[in-house]
Amino acid sequence: MSESKPKVKPPGPLHRLAASFLGLLHSHVGVFSIELEELREHLLKTLVLALVGAGAVLLGFLTLTLALVLMVDEEHRIYAVAGLLVFFIALAVVCLLLARRGMRDTHPFELTMEELRRDRESLLP
Repeated sequence: MSESKPKVKPPGPLHRLAASFLGLLHSHVGVFSIELEELREHLLKTLVLALVGAGAVLLGFLTLTLALVLMVDEEHRIYAVAGLLVFFIALAVVCLLLARRGMRDTHPFELTMEELRRDRESLLP
């Protein structure tokens, strides 16, 4: 008794191309998710350290400001306060400009983009 089994066709070129594309997509999504997780952890750690550091600096500057103002004669205290105000505003502007430049220098997902670039070069003639 012979049973008729359905013949299994070998995969055609379109099927192989789709399978290759899905394999590439799967590897890139994996790399992307790893980079995204690393970026999230780095951002959280940096944020916590920045907040703690900013709080400590704020308390230090507050103490220094109070000491400087109390050391100046009463008739010149307004000038001391104005001078410290100008200093702190200038410090804030410099820090914000440095932070902005630091944000522009980052290259998130660099590894994923490099993988996509290599795949494009290997697939194109």
